[in-house]
Amino acid sequence: MPRDTERKPYLKFERAIASQKHPTLEPPRWISRALPHRAPLPRIFASAAMCCALSLTVGCDAPVEADRVYLPVQLDASELVSVTTDLGYRVELSSVRIAFRDIVFNVQGEEHVASVFHSLWDVLIPRAHAHPGHFEGGVVTGELLGQFVADWLTDNPPTLGQATLLSGRYHSFSFTFSQAPSDESTSDPQHEGHTAVLEGTATREGQETPFTIIIDSPLGRVLADAPTDLAISKDSTGALLFQVLTRSALDDATLFDALDFHAYRTDDTDTVTIQAGDTATEDAYNTIVRAFQSFDFYRVLHAN
Repeated sequence: MPRDTERKPYLKFERAIASQKHPTLEPPRWISRALPHRAPLPRIFASAAMCCALSLTVGCDAPVEADRVYLPVQLDASELVSVTTDLGYRVELSSVRIAFRDIVFNVQGEEHVASVFHSLWDVLIPRAHAHPGHFEGGVVTGELLGQFVADWLTDNPPTLGQATLLSGRYHSFSFTFSQAPSDESTSDPQHEGHTAVLEGTATREGQETPFTIIIDSPLGRVLADAPTDLAISKDSTGALLFQVLTRSALDDATLFDALDFHAYRTDDTDTVTIQAGDTATEDAYNTIVRAFQSFDFYRVLHAN
């Protein structure tokens, strides 16, 4: 703090302010000492930010075209085998009909880089856009779009169509459950308006129980991120095999665990029907729907 003798110029300045006069005397320098000069942020940071923004813009507007591969997607029933459930039922399926749409294959973004140094480059300049090839959060996609009503246990399971994929290592796939349309596109009245119909027999202690399971998945329900391992390159040939499994690909669980088929029989018939809205089989219906909508029981393989 300055001494009184040093405050005299300042007191004169204060009195002038108090009398609303404009002093001719400038404020003393000791009350207006300038702060030390601070240098701006290093210009390299600003330059880097501009380069990133420009690179991202270029990457979105002028992507580098990635190799595209077209492979047929075929139904494969080889994993719809007879299984023994946790309750001791030997279950064998005779029909598996499912309505679904839009199969999507996912690649982790880091699979597209050759080194740590290339990772940053891929972030700045994506290799391609989506559909398929959108660069969304480091994930590139392949796809087979469309509405399908498929029967896995026919004599000649059909080919669903040609999937379009970018070269890469695919780690998961997804699809959306739907409902079979009620028109001439399906010749199965039992399946119309439903997601799936599973038919077969359950046998325990020599007693056989025929069953029909009718499943109604919520509208737009997606089975997401089912594990797979597909190495796709520009030279890939063969087909993608879409499988439904009766035994989980992840453990020893079966699709029909916890279902006590004999307990659902009535005096009127030996055949069991499990479907929504039937109070007698409500618990069984909820159990099978949870398993059916789990990715444990679906798989896609690449067969050359």
